[in-house]
Amino acid sequence: MICKDRIIIFNGLSQNRYELTKYLNLKKNKKIILVECKSEKYDEEFSINVYSSESKEENLQIENAIMEKCQIKLRKDYDGLYHMMDRVCLSCASVIFKNKAFSSTKEKYNINELMMKLNIKEQFTPFFMKFLNILQENGYLNYDNDEITVLKSIEDIPEAKIILDNFTEEQKKFAPYVELLIYCASKYERVFSGEIPANEVIYPTGEFNMLDDVDSKMPLSTKRYIYGDVLADIINNFVSKKKKKVRILEIGAGTAELTTKILSRIKDVDNIEYCFTDIGQSFVAKAKINAEVNGYKFMNFKKLDISADIEQQGFNENSFDIIISYDVLQATNSIEKSLKNIKKMLVPGGICAQVQSYDDHDIDNLIYGLSPGWWNFTIDPIRGKRITMHPQEWQKILENVGFNNVQVLPEEIELSDAGVFLSFKPYEKNIDNNKILYNQLKNNLLKKLQSVNEECSIEFINSFDKEDIDAYMSKLSLSENDEVLYKDNPQNIRENEYIDVTNDLESKLFEILKTIFGVEDIAINDELQKLGLDSLSGLLLISKLRQEFKVELNMKDFYSFETVFDIAEYIKSVDIKDIDLQDVEIESKEENKIGSNDISELMDLL
Repeated sequence: MICKDRIIIFNGLSQNRYELTKYLNLKKNKKIILVECKSEKYDEEFSINVYSSESKEENLQIENAIMEKCQIKLRKDYDGLYHMMDRVCLSCASVIFKNKAFSSTKEKYNINELMMKLNIKEQFTPFFMKFLNILQENGYLNYDNDEITVLKSIEDIPEAKIILDNFTEEQKKFAPYVELLIYCASKYERVFSGEIPANEVIYPTGEFNMLDDVDSKMPLSTKRYIYGDVLADIINNFVSKKKKKVRILEIGAGTAELTTKILSRIKDVDNIEYCFTDIGQSFVAKAKINAEVNGYKFMNFKKLDISADIEQQGFNENSFDIIISYDVLQATNSIEKSLKNIKKMLVPGGICAQVQSYDDHDIDNLIYGLSPGWWNFTIDPIRGKRITMHPQEWQKILENVGFNNVQVLPEEIELSDAGVFLSFKPYEKNIDNNKILYNQLKNNLLKKLQSVNEECSIEFINSFDKEDIDAYMSKLSLSENDEVLYKDNPQNIRENEYIDVTNDLESKLFEILKTIFGVEDIAINDELQKLGLDSLSGLLLISKLRQEFKVELNMKDFYSFETVFDIAEYIKSVDIKDIDLQDVEIESKEENKIGSNDISELMDLL
């Protein structure tokens, strides 16, 4: 028998590669081998079947067992607290207007002209509109069709510190949070003009220390954290029923609060694969380091924007049994699109498991409105003026997207400010006994290719990661006439040559970049954006460079760097020996923060 030359095509059934695959499949005397992810392979017993009323009852029992141990007074149940917070928010919303606008009552103003007068950049329009909304709700103005009419003098609104002094002793338990708002309000003018980056106010140096400190000084007044424990126990219960490997994806994992809860319960289970993702590369990098320290070999880490095209980010349909999120989806610009992407990545019968807060106050908007992506909800067509959604609204959108058997915990939603939402991707109807792939379109394309060329076959690997591709290729005995078309690049997985670090400066710089971006192999010519640069990791990187090399970087310098080489050359250009270290010490906390008139340009770039 004549041994035919082979053409091995990775991801050959994808939309971007099928035309090439179809053309190559017509070649005579060629054996076509399509290589797809194992997650694409159809298995009717693969999914977790938890539709039964018995399973729902188990979930209720898990919730009850945890809630019996917890007595939490919700923030909304503190007598008069929301009223006093309303007054503080009114005061802080008026800060940017005092002595600068609204000089007299009954006067009319155009919103765009007012923003120009107050030097407020366009990207802060949603924040500005929140101020106007608060002032309108309190009877100080009315706005309609971009026209503002002043009804009462804003100058008469008392300062927030005076209002805080009038809090009762019980209400003063929340003084750290109110003081944080007052601090944020003192920065509004500089933020809105573009003088300093917004997220630097609440995430100094790109980290969460300040917010964590505020939380530690206040009573636990939300059940969000408790329902994180409820979800972790439910996931553990699901996993214990599954004999085959269970693949879990966490989206927007951030500081790994929910991740930690879940891993503490399932770390000793053998049949687990846990994919940690976030839109911020710095979070992914930190989680990867923590996993290595704890020996979590069943974890992998990727950057993911759940509201964007999943295939372009390296994710496939029907890839996960469980997809979890922890107060994340409300931060996207389209909950519907995000849920559709979740459904797309779930196997039939897979579980979408969420913890969602559904009670919020304006104080949250006025603080966290300074964080990236907070105001995305304002462009989401299914939401109005609130970032959160009521449980009934969540249930409706989940069902509209195509999930079923939605379970909401707690059942008495008014007794909580957060809950667990479980929903399921339906099984397919009229199952094809000859089905090879979950994706019906890809399955049909494969059948067409095989009808044309009987030498066309399909094989599966764990993923398209370099390690899995290398493992697969090592088992093949390639002849000089065999051809291989990789998923991203027919010749190389990565084009940059890895250059050995030969000096101490570059060694230290590479270690900093590895820590921030979580990339093991860094080349001197790597582009910073391709490494995963975002606004928070940018702040963190500048802080680390200042600490390690005693160099001062402003944002204008920073956004001029395109590659790792550019940063290294900049550091080398600074004559460190001539620097008096005492002069390097920052005279005030304000100077220690990153600030420049070029911030708006940088944020557009990122």
